[in-house]
Order: sequence, then C-alpha cells, then structure tokens
Amino acid sequence: MKQTFELTITDQKRVLIALLLFPFVIFGVLFISSKFNIVIGFLSFLVSIFLIYYFVIGKLNMSIENDEIYFEWKKKLFFNYNDIQNLNESDIEKVIVDNGQFLRKIVTKDRIINLSTSKIKSTDAYKLISYFNQKSKTQNIEIKDSWENINPKKLKIIHAITWIVILASILVLILVSIVKGFKPNMLFIVGIIPILFVYLKRIKNTIEKNKSNSN
Repeated sequence: MKQTFELTITDQKRVLIALLLFPFVIFGVLFISSKFNIVIGFLSFLVSIFLIYYFVIGKLNMSIENDEIYFEWKKKLFFNYNDIQNLNESDIEKVIVDNGQFLRKIVTKDRIINLSTSKIKSTDAYKLISYFNQKSKTQNIEIKDSWENINPKKLKIIHAITWIVILASILVLILVSIVKGFKPNMLFIVGIIPILFVYLKRIKNTIEKNKSNSN
C-alpha cells in the first residue's frame, strides 16, 4: 500500500545563509526608511522576510510503496531544492531524529539525505518518524539523534573543549571582577555559562549511552 507524507523542510545550510544575510536586510531597510519613509521601509522589510522564508522553506512529498521511497519537491518559482534520487528501504542504515519530532537525515550505505523537517505542518513528519520507528523493530535500521551520530572520539574532544571554555569563562569572570569590578556587560558571560553546562550534560549523556551500547 502506498503511503505519502507531506513534509515541510528547513535546510540547515539555507537557514545559516539567511541568518548571515539578515543584518544586511536590516541595514537595507533602515537605509530605505531614511531615504524615503518608514512605510516603504516597513514594506521592504515584509518583502525581505517573505523572500527569506521562501528561500529557506521547501515542501517535499515523500512516498513509500513496495519498500521503495520516492521524493518529489513542490516546485517554486525560484530557490528550488535539488532533486533527491529514489531510495530502497533496505539501503537505509540510520535515521537521525532529534527530540523525537525532527527528522534530520536518512543515512544509507552510500549517501546521506538531509531533510530537517520543520514544526510547520509537522503532522506528517511525526507519522513518518513513527513509521521508521516501527521499521527499526523488524529491519536493521538504527534510530539515533544528531549527537549519537557524531563519532565517539570527536564527541570526547567536544566534551573536553566545552569544559575548557567553561573553566576559562569562570576564570576570566573572577579575574576581571577582582581587577575592575563587576560590569553589566559581564552578564553575558554569566548567562552563557549555565547554557554551556546544559550542553556539557547532553554530551556526557551521549558518551555514556555510546559506552553502554558498545558493552
């Protein structure tokens, strides 16, 4: 029986490009507002946001029939995504899912298919993740998150670097406070340190999980 899943995709590379371009968009809007008026500036901002959204978002129909997976992008006027070759389910080695709701990648024997589903109209994404979870019980398909997909050696290096950054941040905070006194702009470092500890805990949990799986 044929199953079709309508997915909303936000490619990570395109998101990064959009973030890099955003400061230029703001500068352009301010320039237009100063040259003309605030209404035209606001309209140019809305157009820019729409173009960024149009650039980042892609609509992908993913159909599964007789163990064959078909990919078809909904065509746009411009900023179209590259076509994805059909895939047989038996070729899938890993499916990367984050937080149980974002389908990131499908890893096969010879290629990686980047997907990165969005929260926008995410119902079919959940259904597809559930489908792969069921398949993993009967086929040799691993369901992992992005952290678990990182090479264990690289993960240990990231863990060590994160510790160094935390300790260096605390040391700098203490030394500067002693020499110059606590300044309001140091609140940024104070706010970053708890985030780094959460990041560190996530890495540590993944390392321990990898160890338990290998035993």
